Amino acid sequence: EHRGDVYTEDALGFALLRAGELTEAKVHLDRATRLGTQDASLLFHRGALHLAEGERGPGEALLRAALALNPAFNLDGAQEARRLLGL
Repeated sequence: EHRGDVYTEDALGFALLRAGELTEAKVHLDRATRLGTQDASLLFHRGALHLAEGERGPGEALLRAALALNPAFNLDGAQEARRLLGL
C-alpha cells in the first residue's frame, strides 16, 4: 500500500489472481505493467490473468513474450508458462 512500485503491485496482483480475485488482481497488475517494464515475471503474471479472464490470445502472447525475454525467468513460472501454452 505504501510502496506502490511495479514489483510490489505485481506481487499483490499475482497473489490476488491465485486467490481467484480477478477484478482486484487486474487493478494491481495494470499498475505493475503501467511503465512497460520489460520483465518476464511481470509479463507472465499479466498473461496468466488474461487466461484466467478467458482472453486466450492476449494471454498466450504475453506468456510467449515472457519466455522470449528470458526462458528461465523463474523455475516455476517458466514451467507454468510452457504448460499453459501446451509446450
